[in-house]
Amino acid sequence: SLRELASEPIDSLTANAKASYKVIDDAAGTDFKALNEKLENTEYQIRNLTETEEDVVKEAALETSRQGIIDKIAEAKQTAIDNGVDPKLLDEADQQFTQAQALKDVEAKVFKNPNVVKGNV
Repeated sequence: SLRELASEPIDSLTANAKASYKVIDDAAGTDFKALNEKLENTEYQIRNLTETEEDVVKEAALETSRQGIIDKIAEAKQTAIDNGVDPKLLDEADQQFTQAQALKDVEAKVFKNPNVVKGNV
């Protein structure tokens, strides 16, 4: 059906990214998925703050945390490279993950949106 059109490419890209990240995780001794989730959560919290004094203080702390996570990701990538991972594999894994996320967004906003695709066409 049209609603499931993007499912196979999403699954394929996700599986390829996971396999690539497994190699990278093993070489770096870290969990990139967990680090990326922390980064996403921190950035989400920052986006939802207002301009109150309390939120300005929170934003400073969250920004420090965000930069720390970015630094950890960069260090882990360098450790993976130092341990023999081809830098191209890092780029491919990031690209596959980004593509899968973009397709998930399209799938949710277009193919699985009843206002766009009606019924089970």
